[in-house]
Amino acid sequence: MKLLGAILVILGIVALLYAASAHAGDNTSGLPTGLGHPPNHLEYFDGNCCTGHDCEMVPDSAVQETKDGWKVRYWTDKYGGMVVEGFVKRGEERMSKKCQDGNCMGVCSYRATDPTKCSQYGYDYDNTKPAKVRCLYLMPQA
Repeated sequence: MKLLGAILVILGIVALLYAASAHAGDNTSGLPTGLGHPPNHLEYFDGNCCTGHDCEMVPDSAVQETKDGWKVRYWTDKYGGMVVEGFVKRGEERMSKKCQDGNCMGVCSYRATDPTKCSQYGYDYDNTKPAKVRCLYLMPQA
């Protein structure tokens, strides 16, 4: 019985270490990678959500449309490298002002426990948990 308990403890530790490694450091997750913060970010995104550090362009493969909105999941090199994930309901999306090198989608993310505070405020950073999506910017409508 003690041996079984010890094995379960070891398996639990291994699982925790694996989960942490999938969310921090290098992109070994196989997820699409964010394309970085564009220069002159206000040319792409509105200033109501995007500040000078928390928004980046993302490849189309980072965003999956559903009947209720958009599921976002990708890797960012921001914050020391981590997963960004979230869901944006229809009607809460925003439009990008323009595209960069054929990429029109953008995401503002945060690691704070308070979603009204974006990354530059520095609350409760924890690279073992995914960053959350604050805003999703889609391709401008023609």
